[in-house]
Amino acid sequence: MVPTACCVREDRDGVVSIISVAGELDIATAPTLQSALDRVHMCGANHILVDLSETDFLETTGLRTLLTASRRSAGKGSLSIVCPNPNVRRVFELTGVAELLALHDDRTSAIRWHHRRAAASDPRA
Repeated sequence: MVPTACCVREDRDGVVSIISVAGELDIATAPTLQSALDRVHMCGANHILVDLSETDFLETTGLRTLLTASRRSAGKGSLSIVCPNPNVRRVFELTGVAELLALHDDRTSAIRWHHRRAAASDPRA
């Protein structure tokens, strides 16, 4: 059996912490994503975008990691997911998770969504 591959990159766009996942997100690679999510939470990130544009496979362990991160962000920020791959998006839809998470087709719309949420929660606004 060939081991699964996954590459996780971290970036920022203003108030938005971006975690990009390339490759497969499954039981073997979900801990890599979890570590990145833990790092941005520990750094005080309130608005997190997980970009799955380069993810070609997603299974339930990856879903659980994303749901846990979403619950962790609730109340103090926001989490969204960029998911343009129809095969990956189908996993969200078939499991009913699509209704629980903020899914976007592209990074630009997701970043705009986060910036609007951040501005709405800013007491100076």
